[in-house]
Amino acid sequence: MNSETVKVGGMSCRLWQAADGRWKWHSRRGGKRVLCAAKDLTKAKARAKEQLALLRDGRSQLASLDSTLLSEFLAWRGQRADSPSMAEAARKYLAHQTEREIQTRIIEGDIAHFAAKHPGPIADVTAEQVKSHLDSLGVGPRRHNNVRQTLVSFFIWARKQGYLPDTMTAPQRTHALPVPKKRPPIYTPAEFRALLAAVAPEWRLPLAICGLAGLRTCEAERLLWREVKLGKKLIEVLPENAKNTNRRRLVPIHPALMTWLRRA
Repeated sequence: MNSETVKVGGMSCRLWQAADGRWKWHSRRGGKRVLCAAKDLTKAKARAKEQLALLRDGRSQLASLDSTLLSEFLAWRGQRADSPSMAEAARKYLAHQTEREIQTRIIEGDIAHFAAKHPGPIADVTAEQVKSHLDSLGVGPRRHNNVRQTLVSFFIWARKQGYLPDTMTAPQRTHALPVPKKRPPIYTPAEFRALLAAVAPEWRLPLAICGLAGLRTCEAERLLWREVKLGKKLIEVLPENAKNTNRRRLVPIHPALMTWLRRA
């Protein structure tokens, strides 16, 4: 049986002529041994040399890998293997926020909605999945950006806990939408009176405080009577109740609001 040997560097390959006249040899593809064939010896040698060169170059690249990069990759792969599910990570994050006395009602809903779509490990979430989720909400740019920021904060916390590699997280790789600059709509006195008349009686005073004093909903929910200074015509918003700013604020009581407060 006729045979030839092809060499590229320190690697070699044996070719032989089969009974059908074709030249055959073994190579490797995808980690498996495969049988190759060509009609004549010249083509067989050329293809075998190309395959040996690819195998040689692949091995040389592995040998030249920086040891630091290799260790970082192994650490990253270990983190992916140990990464908790989205639901488990969300549970721990919300518990952390509750310990910090941060209201979690809205962020809990936003994270739960996303986790329901992606129940696997948090480390497997991609920027494309986050973008697809945000686009599917069908909301305006401000709400879109608020949900995105919730996910950004959640994933940054997860990274600090060691659940994610120490790189930019998937939500951070998405982009916020531009918010149109326009004046917010304001109720006319007639519209606000109609609104107050339409709500349940127990909600009228909180609604009047929000509408006539400019308090946010969460600030009005935490407001105590001792913080309503009728004599000074001021409402004291304590630092722990103020949204985002964490600063004490004194809000003037409008005469229209004073009427509602004196009725209570």
